[in-house]
Amino acid sequence: MKNIALNKAGNITAILGDARKVVKRSHNRYNRICMPLPKGAEKFLDAAFCAAKPNCTVHIYSFGPRENPCGKVLEAIEKQAEKSKRKIQILNKKMVRPFAPGIEQWVIDFKIF
Repeated sequence: MKNIALNKAGNITAILGDARKVVKRSHNRYNRICMPLPKGAEKFLDAAFCAAKPNCTVHIYSFGPRENPCGKVLEAIEKQAEKSKRKIQILNKKMVRPFAPGIEQWVIDFKIF
């Protein structure tokens, strides 16, 4: 919250709590969702899809093998979109850093409609 004030950012609400519990009160509420959990963020895609307004941008991190670093998380995003009966558009995929031999961390931005 201090960062929000220091940057004089408006229209931002910082929420501290269990994402699954918060989402129950926040259905279809957010236009931007950051999922900075360095590993396992895809386990919370159901919560993100529930909380997302139409046209919401989601920012998610993942780890994967160098030969197909985003495969598993992209598959999870597509599966959740189908389950939620929502459309998605991948906006950006970018390598954040090499993590271990043959493993990379990537960030993916996508829209939920």
